[in-house]
Amino acid sequence: MATFCRAGRRPRGVGRPVVASDQGLARFGARRPTRPAPERVISFPRTARPCPCRYSRVTPHHTRPPLPPMTRILKIDSSARHEASLSRTLCDELATGLLEATGGTLVSRDLAGGVEFVDAAWVAANNTPPEKRDTAQRDRLSGSDALVDELEAMDTLIIGAPVYNFMVPAVLKAWIDQVCRARRTFAYTEQGPKGLLENKRAYLVFTSGGTTIGSDADMASPYLMRIMGFIGIRDVTVIAADRIMAQADEASAAARERIGTIVTDARSA
Repeated sequence: MATFCRAGRRPRGVGRPVVASDQGLARFGARRPTRPAPERVISFPRTARPCPCRYSRVTPHHTRPPLPPMTRILKIDSSARHEASLSRTLCDELATGLLEATGGTLVSRDLAGGVEFVDAAWVAANNTPPEKRDTAQRDRLSGSDALVDELEAMDTLIIGAPVYNFMVPAVLKAWIDQVCRARRTFAYTEQGPKGLLENKRAYLVFTSGGTTIGSDADMASPYLMRIMGFIGIRDVTVIAADRIMAQADEASAAARERIGTIVTDARSA
């Protein structure tokens, strides 16, 4: 996982650390260190901006193990809009390109219709060992089990995440709460939680009206990247079409250019 310097301090006049990648440099949202020092960290002045592609991976390309071919793609849409939704359009274009390049299969899940929220009965059922759950508890977790089964079966995940008030939509947060399950997608160990969904990749497609992805105001991309690492998905690519109220054409073009590069790479893999 991308991490920062041991001391967690920056020289005077130097901006937030950003992590190096093969396609560019992207800002990472954390301020304080939580894990050992990385192999390489580069700092930029506050006036500097990341590469326009805003590309990052949770694990650098030169250290991650090879992943299996893309054969099962799960696409998650969370925009409240169906018509004129840029996040949905970009996710569709990415999924179509990857399918044409790899010949895999696609499963689409639209969260706009609503996702049940965690409540006391859900928590009680989830905290009960599976072999001791009664019928009511199994029924209460049936929806969550179906979502986890769907996630476990895929090798490639595409998430469309429009930024609402600096954060992901509530329905996407509800989906995350349903799939972050102890003993299913992560496990508690002596060293802390360990993600169980390994050997998978994720593409996170962010759109925003005014929030710059990677800026101090952006809470959506650091959160979603942290969730991916938490459940074990270490190969994460960010695609951003941000500040579309000010630069719609430029933002859309940059995102589509990034999608084209991803599809080309998948075709040649």
